[in-house]
Amino acid sequence: MNSPLLITYEYPPDHGGIAKYLKSEVSLKVGNVVVMRAQEHMMPLWPQWLPLIWKGIGALRDNKCKSMWVSHVLPVGYIALVYKKLFKIPYRVYVHGLDLARPRKSFWKRFWVRRILLNADEVVANSKAS
Repeated sequence: MNSPLLITYEYPPDHGGIAKYLKSEVSLKVGNVVVMRAQEHMMPLWPQWLPLIWKGIGALRDNKCKSMWVSHVLPVGYIALVYKKLFKIPYRVYVHGLDLARPRKSFWKRFWVRRILLNADEVVANSKAS
């Protein structure tokens, strides 16, 4: 099976625009997409997204996924970057307006967004907003 693993914070049953957009992307993919809703794997301590690293490795292995799709550059992009460096897993990033607007205020967030996007195999922007 060559299904991508999609890790996202917004996916049905959520009703927002990003959830609907990602659902349509999944429905257009020929074959299966394994969806992992990030909020189902969070922990109350900082950084909350850290368990996603271990849960994602399990999902990749169990579903024989050969690639990743991530929505929300930060923090999910950290995970994609780690997997690419450690396991040579290619990844696609879906970029939404606030993904680029919020990091502008922080040097470190700008640094990481840039690194994540430059290492991505594909970047999909949902609009021309900058």
